[in-house]
Amino acid sequence: MTIFIEGRLTVRPGHAFLRFVDDFTALELPLLVRSGVDVIGGWRRIGGPAEQLVNIYGFKGVAAMEEVGKVMQADPDYTKLATAYDWVGGSSFRYRRTMHAPLPFAPLDDLAELREPPDLRRQYVELRQRVLFGCEEKANELITSQLGAWEAAGVFRRALAYRTLHGEYGELTVIGILPGGRASFEELAETADPRIADELAQVVTEESANLLDPLPYSALQ
Repeated sequence: MTIFIEGRLTVRPGHAFLRFVDDFTALELPLLVRSGVDVIGGWRRIGGPAEQLVNIYGFKGVAAMEEVGKVMQADPDYTKLATAYDWVGGSSFRYRRTMHAPLPFAPLDDLAELREPPDLRRQYVELRQRVLFGCEEKANELITSQLGAWEAAGVFRRALAYRTLHGEYGELTVIGILPGGRASFEELAETADPRIADELAQVVTEESANLLDPLPYSALQ
């Protein structure tokens, strides 16, 4: 089973964020790629905690992830990571890593097309919800309908969708593309089906929506 690892990093103050991205790109990213990690995407999150970086890594399963970890630790450059970010103050650096399983809302086969460089840089959006216990089937059905309605209206395109395996129960994330850029962000609410929204409110809670700007190293631009 394919799994995603989501890395969420908050770096403060703001000017340190850009330095961290530069150091990550030069020092850590090559090591990850050499070790066989599929770096699916990397974004700067707009909204929520300040200066937050979101990376999504893909693996063919837990065993494959463990094997990649062994390869990485055997790399001569691995030990350099221990001091690579010494300049970041401990209180200004917060990292959260969670494991997820893909959801059928966004077929993995579509990722190959999305990795092709677009004519214009894409604007992404992150939709997060927590599904109430025992309501997964109904929530999945309603979310699928809502995503389809947005796509029919031309204001959304699916990229990734996953549920949390280890962490808060029922956490669900959909990452999509806003074809009209940031202007499409408000159109999501304007084109939402009221009936679907009302029914979703009965089975999900703690909803949030934030813009994601692709970082230079991201395969999904």
